[in-house]
Amino acid sequence: QIVLQGIEHDLAASRWGGNAAGAPAPGGAGAEHAHWEHLRTAIVSQVQVDVRYEPPGRPAEDRRLHPHGLVCKRGTWYLMASAPAGLRTYRLSRFRSVDLTADPASRPRDFDLAGAWAGVQRELSTRAPTPVAVELAVAPVALARLRAMLGRWWPVRETGVRDDGWALVSAQFANATVAAAELAVFGRETEVLAPEAVRAELAALGRTLVARYGEGTPQGLVSETRTSSRAPG
Repeated sequence: QIVLQGIEHDLAASRWGGNAAGAPAPGGAGAEHAHWEHLRTAIVSQVQVDVRYEPPGRPAEDRRLHPHGLVCKRGTWYLMASAPAGLRTYRLSRFRSVDLTADPASRPRDFDLAGAWAGVQRELSTRAPTPVAVELAVAPVALARLRAMLGRWWPVRETGVRDDGWALVSAQFANATVAAAELAVFGRETEVLAPEAVRAELAALGRTLVARYGEGTPQGLVSETRTSSRAPG
């Protein structure tokens, strides 16, 4: 069962099992806790916020948001806010900075946090593409780094060890393009075994780099990644 706790600007979230005074904030004194406190203040004060937000697979972006509520789903906190593209959810762990402004936030008439959350989740479930499952081999020297870098955003699971000592890993990404972009930074320390769509994206990226920088590209970059060396079966 999904456990939800919400904080709305009118402090009427007790029906969610929590309220602005009693709902548990993210633990510790780190950045996520500080962002939670700033967003809570903005929601109660009904002011806009300037944030720096890092979507999965993309660099951090500066945004202006109208915050409406904080929701905790299975221990993970999300902000519900209006942006130029409409009502959206934002995972707190992906905020890099949160600054309150003096500008009043616009709130949809008769806004209901529970109903809005359910609506956004339904919309996401109908339009979200099926994640791409990627099977890859990872050099032992890169395994811990891959887990640390990818495990923040994507499911990563070790499935075995290859005869040459490389770890066999299964990971999920939003799509083949995102998978290639995330894995390219590991160069020759990873080998994508499947699917072919991700291998093709990496090969295309390698060709682009060779065309831009020439055949003298140092060994170990994307153009030498073993994923591009196999002919399609």
